Amino acid sequence: MRVGFLITARLKSSRLPKKLLLPFGNETYIVQLIKRLKTSPFLDEIIICTSVDDQDTDLEIIAQDQGIKCYRGDREDVISRLNEARIKYNLDYVINMTADCPLLPIEHIPNLINQFKETKADLIHLFDMPIGLYLSGLNPEAMQKIVNLKNDGLTEYWLYYFLKTTIFKVEHLSKKYTGEILKRDYRLGIDYPEDHTFFTALYNAYGENLFYATSNEIIKFLDNHPEIAAINVHCNELGKIRTENDPSSKISLKNVN
Repeated sequence: MRVGFLITARLKSSRLPKKLLLPFGNETYIVQLIKRLKTSPFLDEIIICTSVDDQDTDLEIIAQDQGIKCYRGDREDVISRLNEARIKYNLDYVINMTADCPLLPIEHIPNLINQFKETKADLIHLFDMPIGLYLSGLNPEAMQKIVNLKNDGLTEYWLYYFLKTTIFKVEHLSKKYTGEILKRDYRLGIDYPEDHTFFTALYNAYGENLFYATSNEIIKFLDNHPEIAAINVHCNELGKIRTENDPSSKISLKNVN
């Protein structure tokens, strides 16, 4: 079974311009994410999925420099872009997260794969984690089903097609795989200036081993350093409001409730 990690990434952010190219330790956010994913032996491909816009050419260059693949597709129709990438690279299973999550929990990649082999679920999602420590495992057949049924090309929030309809088999990543989950209100995503301040402070306090730490190790570190965790936690509410007001958070499927 060929497993690919599809990184959803663009350089269009207005809140924190070209955030993925900002420094995080001795590299940029996007390069640190790629290096983190490369430590997983369970991935056959790592693919940056970006748009055809000229401004996103830097991401293709980074993919080439890092020895991974890049797929460039529709600007707004994210699920179609991801689906086309998995077809091009002949993937039997897809794991996805946005490049906004540079410290995503790679230790759970094999768990997603094993649960999919057992259940063939359309979506297996690691929900009960701080923002930025999520993962989604996707059944390719379900990806194609959304592409076939969607009514428009605004699918940045494609996850809602799984979560807000009843036509897909959706599962949490089982506790038999995750073990203890440390649910916190921390924020480990890069979207606002405060997020960059947070990651800089976290790196300065933790050191280079941050990029090899598990999600629980990072969470426990923040438990012991509440002054760092407090830097950007208020941005969680800002992100929630922005999502609710985004037109692409509204789903529309042909003849399906």
